[in-house]
Amino acid sequence: MTIRKKITLFFIMVIVLVLLALLVTIYNYRAFRINRELQDIIHQSIHELDNTALLLDEMLVSPNERVRMQLRMQEDSFRSSQSFIRLSAYRDIFPLVQPLVEKRKDFLTLLESFFLLLDRDEYESAVLEQTASMLFVISHEMKTNMSVLHTQIQNRIARDNLLFVSSALVSLLALTVLLLFNLIWIRRGFLSRILRMDQLAGCIAHGDHCGVLPVDADDELSGLARSFNVMNEAVHEQMENLAAERDKFSTILASIGDAVVAVDTENRIMIMNPVAERLTGWKFSEAGGHYIHEVVRLFTAGTREPLKNPLQHVLDTGMPFEFPEHTVLISRSGVEYLVQDSASPVQSRSGTIAGAVLVFRDITEQAQMQEAMAQNEKMMSVGGLAAGIVQEIQCPLSDLVRNIESIEGRLLGTDEGNLSAAEKSGTTIESVADYLRESGSHGLIAAIRDGAVWIMRILDKMLMFTGMKSNSKELVDISMLLDNAVELSRSDYELKNTIDFRKIILVRDYEKHMPQVLCDSSGMQQVFLNILRNAFQVMYVAQTDPPRLLLRISHDEERRSACIEIADNGPGMDEGVRKRVFEPFYTTREHGEGSGLGLSIAYFIVTDTHGGSIEVRSAPGAGTRFSIYLPVEPAEQ
Repeated sequence: MTIRKKITLFFIMVIVLVLLALLVTIYNYRAFRINRELQDIIHQSIHELDNTALLLDEMLVSPNERVRMQLRMQEDSFRSSQSFIRLSAYRDIFPLVQPLVEKRKDFLTLLESFFLLLDRDEYESAVLEQTASMLFVISHEMKTNMSVLHTQIQNRIARDNLLFVSSALVSLLALTVLLLFNLIWIRRGFLSRILRMDQLAGCIAHGDHCGVLPVDADDELSGLARSFNVMNEAVHEQMENLAAERDKFSTILASIGDAVVAVDTENRIMIMNPVAERLTGWKFSEAGGHYIHEVVRLFTAGTREPLKNPLQHVLDTGMPFEFPEHTVLISRSGVEYLVQDSASPVQSRSGTIAGAVLVFRDITEQAQMQEAMAQNEKMMSVGGLAAGIVQEIQCPLSDLVRNIESIEGRLLGTDEGNLSAAEKSGTTIESVADYLRESGSHGLIAAIRDGAVWIMRILDKMLMFTGMKSNSKELVDISMLLDNAVELSRSDYELKNTIDFRKIILVRDYEKHMPQVLCDSSGMQQVFLNILRNAFQVMYVAQTDPPRLLLRISHDEERRSACIEIADNGPGMDEGVRKRVFEPFYTTREHGEGSGLGLSIAYFIVTDTHGGSIEVRSAPGAGTRFSIYLPVEPAEQ
């Protein structure tokens, strides 16, 4: 039986019970009204009979005209009373009604005879008393019958009330049993199944699709359960397909070497792959819902000016956008990456723009490699040229230095050969010395000698630059080398005559327990000295106030290298100067000041001799930072 039929049957039974209860109530109410009406009639009849008997008794005791008139009026009222007429209608229900009506007639007849006797002038008192006695007897019999009738009516009312209450209780009990039965049926056969559906729906909402609703009846709920099971199976299959597609999409997205960031039409991040997380420093769980410009911060490499949001241009125009070259991405931790990127719109099935996707890759190492290759090629070409020039100049220059020293020794020497030669010439060594001093020739000779020695030093640096001069390597404490270079720079003749080192704020940040580095100590000291000399000179020329120098040594686990950073707060340099800073003979100082080989030699010593790398970061007004990376493990020879 279906639920609809069961519910219909339940309501039919309820209606039948209610109708039965209503019929019983109507019947009992009708009987109650009849009994109450009959009871009122009995009370009224007894009252009229009592009044008549009282006046009759008073007439016998003290007869007078007033009592006689009242008795006559009471007799007329008793005769015309409707109570006995109405009482006669119940003669079929109560057997005492008929005798009571007949006695009333007898009572009225005797009462009329009593009045006739009173109207005579002479009457026999014995007859009158006998008539009065008969009236009292009939009155007493009528009262007795009325009392019995009243008792019967009371019993009938009690019986009808009991019947009404009993029928009401039976109806209420039947209705209660029916309701209780239906509630139990609803609880077991209806609500419990709905609750199972609700529990299964909750499990499905939490991703559990393993539950199945039992189909053990042929009703609407069973049909609903059957449809629910089919829907659950279809949803489970769709969820598995979606999960597989999502895993495939996540795998593909994670396998892409480029960073991928997708946004909606409001520029809020929806998708972010691991490469994008690594470059931006944001986890997708943190960046999801943020605006793109809060996470992906792009700047122009040269000017460090923020780029306008390219994705907004894509969303507005619906056209792809290629980023300009030399774009810099600054991560959440402040690390800078040189990136190459592009943006494209994402269209929905209807053709409307649903968002945009930004794809960018880190080309920092590629740019550094290209820059290093160009630098190495330039170094190799310049080194080859320098090696040939040095070999051609070094020999005659060495002879020149020796000859100058020989001339100086012969002019000013006090050995026996010089003394005898001066004596033969008619002069003395002291006179020659006085002449050279007075004429300035001695200073010229010294200047020629110092210039030749300076050229020899440059040639030695060029030999080191070309790799023709090798140095031995040993394990050293890199912080000690850096501190020694600082002290050497303080004693540098050119620097100490122009720079007040007391005004320079020197900040050291050395990592503790740094491993020793296998390197050429004199070569690396030269590297540090060249960089420090440049920093001091640049801050002096720019009149940086106060001049500040940061020295930092740390262990780079990723590169497995020791990182030495030397940073100043000088005027910095633009991108064009930064790219050429390691070129041989390139200098920004005035003509005649500096050889332009200091940083070139430093670059060669770090990269070629030690197998490390050297980087420079700078921007106009932001100072300059040199970062030197030396392998902690021994470099291959």
